[in-house]
Amino acid sequence: MSPLLAMSQRLLTAVATRGRLVSMAAIGAVGVLVAVLLNANADGNSFEPANYLANFGLTIFVPLVVLVVAAATLGTLREERTLVYFWLRPIGRWQITAAAVIAALVVLVPLVLIPMGIMG
Repeated sequence: MSPLLAMSQRLLTAVATRGRLVSMAAIGAVGVLVAVLLNANADGNSFEPANYLANFGLTIFVPLVVLVVAAATLGTLREERTLVYFWLRPIGRWQITAAAVIAALVVLVPLVLIPMGIMG
């Protein structure tokens, strides 16, 4: 299990750059701000907040953040030309993929669930 955790840490440092985290958190903060303003102006019988959550949250915000993080998970290693060093290690390919999934989830869960929960 140690190679899997070591690769996850390496991939996490490649994915969780300051620029990516700040930009994705800013998009989530704008979404939360609009949701709070929309909820404050809506009456009790309106479905506008629920439509906003579905239209912005599930249609734009979640796919955008997932796409950016997923592309950066293995894309950064490919651009740096260090992915070949993972391939040359005596481990299975599934462990490289599992490490990428773990690293992406560590970044995605707080970036997506917290703003979506507040918007809800």
